[in-house]
Amino acid sequence: MKAELPDDLQLVCACLGPDGRQLPASGEVDPDRVAGIARRHQVSGRVLTRLQQEGRPISTRLIRQVERDRQAGLRQLAAALALRDAFADAGIDALFLKGLALSQRAFGSPLARWAADIDVLVPADQVRAAWLALEQLGYLREVPEAEISPARLRLFQRISKDSLHRDPAAGVIVELHWRLTDHQGDERPVPLAERQVIAVTDGQGLPTLADIPLWLYLVEHGAAHAWARLKWLDDVAALIGCADDRGSAFWQAACQRGSAVAAASAIILCERLFELAPPPGFTAPASLRLKLLLRLAMASITAGDGMEDLADSPRRGWTELSAKLLAARGWGGIVGGLRRMVWSADDVASLALPNWLFWLYPLLRLPMLVRRRVVRAKGRGVVARHGGRG
Repeated sequence: MKAELPDDLQLVCACLGPDGRQLPASGEVDPDRVAGIARRHQVSGRVLTRLQQEGRPISTRLIRQVERDRQAGLRQLAAALALRDAFADAGIDALFLKGLALSQRAFGSPLARWAADIDVLVPADQVRAAWLALEQLGYLREVPEAEISPARLRLFQRISKDSLHRDPAAGVIVELHWRLTDHQGDERPVPLAERQVIAVTDGQGLPTLADIPLWLYLVEHGAAHAWARLKWLDDVAALIGCADDRGSAFWQAACQRGSAVAAASAIILCERLFELAPPPGFTAPASLRLKLLLRLAMASITAGDGMEDLADSPRRGWTELSAKLLAARGWGGIVGGLRRMVWSADDVASLALPNWLFWLYPLLRLPMLVRRRVVRAKGRGVVARHGGRG
């Protein structure tokens, strides 16, 4: 079923998905708005490549965006290879999620797909060793920012799935994961059969998830964020395009794993927005959760005619919470979503309560949330008064 979209957003969608899809007529398309939508959905490079192939008008803004993304990608590539070596030297079992390896696997180049950060998965019992390796490479830990006791770290790890680290010199951000999703069962080590190594440059490879677990991770991640960025759907569609069976094994694995709602939402949205044929054997579940998730996703994707980013919207909190619960994989996923609603990793990280007062964190959830939003709103006001972020 083809979605009715504004002309600019329709053109961006047409640039994604399967090769050979005909682009719509230029009509009332504004190249600068196309560039803005591509930036907001983090698909600038993909859109530019297709527009160049078709000889369509291209905004200089889009060209500048892609050049900035390329430079950032080169910095990330160097950083990822350094991280790989540092973790290996420290005996840390690290897998690189999404990012450069996914870009190479799905689009044939580590720089085809823009990423805000480098996501790395390590075993839960190697988190402190990984923090030390990151510190030795010059990364500053931002979340949790304060020194954290072993007991509070265990609580933080139960509530959250990652920590945040930044290299101020290179401008590279690392999200260090010990769990793939909020689902409580995702702490298990990834078996060798569910791994692969993707060569990203000059024979240099990054260890990552094999195609089926990678696709499952992508659909669960995207659904949990209400598919607010077309980039996530583009990844899903590209991996389906790489599969010899056109994604049939992906869909079967999702059903076996209990991820049918998340996977079905991805498949249906790829059909609506990219005109990508569903995998053979796909039948959409007759599920109210799926219908609600699709409505939430379309509202997030098309907000502001495709220009409004959910990350900057006051709706972000309830939208992502609703999406997490709607796409949850069984009771483990539901409990994880509810836990994130009652407990805040930010609170545990920023407020060092004695262990015997851990039960106060849920009671402090609302006032600390209000405080963070006030601080964030003041920060946006300062940025606006100084002309934006450039």
